[in-house]
Amino acid sequence: MASLTTISVDGEHGGSVARSSGIRIVDSDNNLALVSRDGSRDGRPGTNARRATPGAPAGFLAVDLSESTLVEEGITVRTLGFMSRQEPPHVLEVPARRNVLFSAVGGRAESGHTGGDGQKGANGGDGTPATREVDATPGTNGGDGGNFGFSAGQGSNGANGGDGGTIEISVDEDNLHLLLAVDLDVRGGEGGAPGFHGQPGQGGQGGNGGAGHKWRELVGYRFQCTSSCIGQGGSSTSSSLVRARSVVGTSTLALVAPMRAQAVEGGNLQASIAAAARWYGTRMHERKDPGSCRCMGGIGNCFGCESVPIHNDFQRIPGNDGRDGKPGQSIDVPVLPGLDGHSGNATFYVRHHDGSQQQYTTRYQLELVDFAVEEENGDGIFEPGEHLFIRRIRIRNAGGMPSPKCHIPISVIASKWFLPVSGEESHTVIPNPIAPGVTVTLEGFIKLLISRSDDLQPSGRQLLIRDRLSVRATMPWLNRDLPYFEWSHEVEIQYPATLQLFDVLPSLAQGSISQFNFDVLNKSQKALGIMSNSRRHIEANISFPEDSGALLSPQNTWRNEVARQVIDLRPNESIPIQQRLRIASNAQNHQRVTIRVELWIAVHLDETSTIDDKVHEDREVELQLIQQHESLVQISSHHTFNERSKFLIVTNSGVTRDHVQSIKTFICDELKMMVDEWNVSLYGGLQYPESAPPEYVMGRYQGKTIIFMGNKFDYFNLRNLDTCELCDPRALAEVCVQGTRCLFLEASSFQTFRDMVCGLVSPVPYRTNDSFKYEAESRKFQSRYDLVQSLSQQKIAGGSSTIAVYTLPIERRWYRFPSKDTLKTEAKSLSKFLRQQLPQERFLVTYINEKDTASSKDQLIVLHGVPHSFDLIAGEVQPRRSERSSLEAFMIANALSSWTKVDTAWSLAANTTPSSPFAFRAIILSLLLSISTEVHRFLHMGAWPNAIRFPNTGDTNRRQAILSFLCIHLPTLAHLLQHPAAEAPDPPPEHILEVVKYTLTSCRAQKKRHLVQTVIMPFRQRRIQLHRLLVSAIEDMLSHKVGNNKKFKAAFYAQVKALHSKRNKNGKRDTTKQILKAVSEFTKCSDHVFTQGQLSSGTVISSTESCTPEKWNQRWEATERNREKILAETRDAWDTLGRMIIEA
Repeated sequence: MASLTTISVDGEHGGSVARSSGIRIVDSDNNLALVSRDGSRDGRPGTNARRATPGAPAGFLAVDLSESTLVEEGITVRTLGFMSRQEPPHVLEVPARRNVLFSAVGGRAESGHTGGDGQKGANGGDGTPATREVDATPGTNGGDGGNFGFSAGQGSNGANGGDGGTIEISVDEDNLHLLLAVDLDVRGGEGGAPGFHGQPGQGGQGGNGGAGHKWRELVGYRFQCTSSCIGQGGSSTSSSLVRARSVVGTSTLALVAPMRAQAVEGGNLQASIAAAARWYGTRMHERKDPGSCRCMGGIGNCFGCESVPIHNDFQRIPGNDGRDGKPGQSIDVPVLPGLDGHSGNATFYVRHHDGSQQQYTTRYQLELVDFAVEEENGDGIFEPGEHLFIRRIRIRNAGGMPSPKCHIPISVIASKWFLPVSGEESHTVIPNPIAPGVTVTLEGFIKLLISRSDDLQPSGRQLLIRDRLSVRATMPWLNRDLPYFEWSHEVEIQYPATLQLFDVLPSLAQGSISQFNFDVLNKSQKALGIMSNSRRHIEANISFPEDSGALLSPQNTWRNEVARQVIDLRPNESIPIQQRLRIASNAQNHQRVTIRVELWIAVHLDETSTIDDKVHEDREVELQLIQQHESLVQISSHHTFNERSKFLIVTNSGVTRDHVQSIKTFICDELKMMVDEWNVSLYGGLQYPESAPPEYVMGRYQGKTIIFMGNKFDYFNLRNLDTCELCDPRALAEVCVQGTRCLFLEASSFQTFRDMVCGLVSPVPYRTNDSFKYEAESRKFQSRYDLVQSLSQQKIAGGSSTIAVYTLPIERRWYRFPSKDTLKTEAKSLSKFLRQQLPQERFLVTYINEKDTASSKDQLIVLHGVPHSFDLIAGEVQPRRSERSSLEAFMIANALSSWTKVDTAWSLAANTTPSSPFAFRAIILSLLLSISTEVHRFLHMGAWPNAIRFPNTGDTNRRQAILSFLCIHLPTLAHLLQHPAAEAPDPPPEHILEVVKYTLTSCRAQKKRHLVQTVIMPFRQRRIQLHRLLVSAIEDMLSHKVGNNKKFKAAFYAQVKALHSKRNKNGKRDTTKQILKAVSEFTKCSDHVFTQGQLSSGTVISSTESCTPEKWNQRWEATERNREKILAETRDAWDTLGRMIIEA
């Protein structure tokens, strides 16, 4: 805002008027309380406030404006007339860049005044204190607060403000531009604020009453017999009675004497003393009668009696306090503010050259309505380095007089992106006056330049800047901007071409030749390219690291950089560019390399040249880089199946080279095992593309370990997913039941893993209605016992498990009506039976109603799913560290098959050191954890009484029976005891003894309730029976190893006993917790992190379940939808690979 020079004829303020009139505000001191001559102590009322003084009206001012002859850009103001107590200057020179303010504001009114406070009443006088002869007097009453009408003084209303004045401004028609620097103020004066009523007077405090008086007075004497009385010459009995009576009399006096003080009022003191003497039965004088006293049966006293003086307390009460005075009354009448004065008026007189004069009440007000923006070359793109034109500027006069006759220039406001040009094209003008209320469109234009961009955008992003383009209008002579030109136009600054639709394979095999594609889009309205009408060069430069591969140039040579020129790219169209890429056969596996694409466009073209000149002329064209795009490609090795490999790592384009390399290093260097690799981004999924029907790669790794990298990755631009979402649950389940262990490392989401496990552990193969189509005679059983026996025999025989469906009939009973509730009860009963009989297996049980199928009877359907011994495990994302993750390494060792871990444990002879102590210890801890978990699950499912028949340890074929039992219920321990090294006559290794020690302790009482159960129910207790069985099995192994070495066995069992404490001393009752603690210390993490940082399929589905046919069918439908989705996405990935892979 410009500085102001003020010429004022403002009205005088009310306060100034009051002071100049001699009006003074006198504040009387009403707080002094006096006692009037008539003795009244009441206070006087407060005085009312005087009336406020209104503001004076503003005056009259007439001036003439002209351009200053003394100061450039200044204004000369001449006073033509005035009416005011303030005399303005006759001539005033207003400096440059300063506004002149003509002010005729009404005077501000005086605020209302405050009424006086009511006087406080006088305090009452204190009374005189009492004496023995005179009563106390009361205090006098306090005076009331001011009590004549209203005790508080009344405040006054605010006065009204003065009216605004009149201003007349005369100006020549050629000097209308000077009005831009004029400010007017003809407001009415402000009304005064309301005053305040005074506060009512407070009542005086009542006087204190005179103090009371208390004293003790002798009221007489009483006599009592003593040993000197006449009657004491009699018998001893009489003397005792007399003494007793004397004692009684003394105690009675002691009770009577302390009576409360007697009140005395007026002149009745002697009467009160006499009354007290009668009360006590005393005599006023100490005279002794010569007669007989009481001890002689008389009623008087003798010379031998003792006189006792009797005193009593007397008091005169205090005088009453005086009453407090009443407070004065407050005023409820509202106090009002004053009204603002009326606004004045201003008039503009414009003198014309013909001598006439035109009168206006408001001046002109030019406003910018809008304008159009056009680019220089007509391609519809506002490009950096290009000129813009502002055209069709629309101006509206929203004022009350025509705009000035002078030419008002309009120019662009410079910014970071918009730069003015030099010369006449840098501005346009408003050539003619604009009538009031009229909107005109200017014919001129403004030329400006879009600034070039030196900052390159990040990879994959094109330049797109949105900036506001604004203009200003500058008034001549005054050289200042018009205020109402705020409207602006948003301009999108961009280049005419862009890179888009990149199609690059995420992973490429070593030695392969492939192609990647992208488009160059022309966003403008003109063609681009060396053969186009615009003859504007545009080309894409592509580069690839030399040590990783090469690009095929248009000249059919392999280079690390190639340039692809665009010949003719039509408006709003795109041209595809295909580029072949060869990966070096020695490129590092899992290395991420960058394909860099840069888009260049010509900066300047000579429009006078012909097309032939542009094409054939041997001269350089200046190009500028307008966009870059970087695509990351992972280099991967081909998959080669190795029969001796124990591991398969399933990777993707999102894994890092360091992570995969650390896993391979642990497997190869520490576990001493071989590993294969499969990249789902390289092959489009988990299936061999050339196989029909599709064969899953997992099928070739039965009995081995598959490690899935569970991170999220971009799956061929379809969606972000993890490997769990590419696993067909049925295919993976068939592999798992064959002994394959699966580990999902760096799982991005446990929920995705849970969803996969729900369809994998019990993969429903068909609907319940179609069960009769797939019924095999070998899978039909007549009773649940036959089913359990068959499955147990298969486990003992070592036959591989399969995902199979078995059927059992439901026999009708006469006492139970057939219904769905009955079938559901039968299904639940069978599932409970299977949980107890085969706790290491998992089944899904449902039923079929004969009315719903072609079956002739109701049936139970049992789906044999993935056993617990082949559980899948997922580990959460671990923080990346430079050193190897102990937890991840343990999870890899734990994912080995039971046979592999057992074989590794027995392979190390006693008193020898393993080549990799860490890996070997991880395997031993994994065995401890696996066997402990199996024992816990076996005992947890055992209700009392135990329903599983244990082998008789006294049979001749005892060892085989025990091993068969363990094969069914504790398969990992069975592998350990069945290993050929278990029968070799050599000392057992310490790590094997550690495993069997913890195995024995794990079937002892782990909780307090187990101890109670052992005492209360010692028979048919599964925990006791299992411990007895394991002792027998381990005794057989020790007999093969150490023979009848009683000392060795005694030490062994002593060590077993030391590992367990029924009283939980040092936390040794819970064996599983001891093992978890050892594993946590080994993996360098807490128990919580170890247990919660991984998820097992045994946790998701812990045991055998039952469900309704509807739930069964829903599972089948969900599995089918998931399977079809995986196949469809895999086919799309194969199509992409077939289109882009030239040579694998």
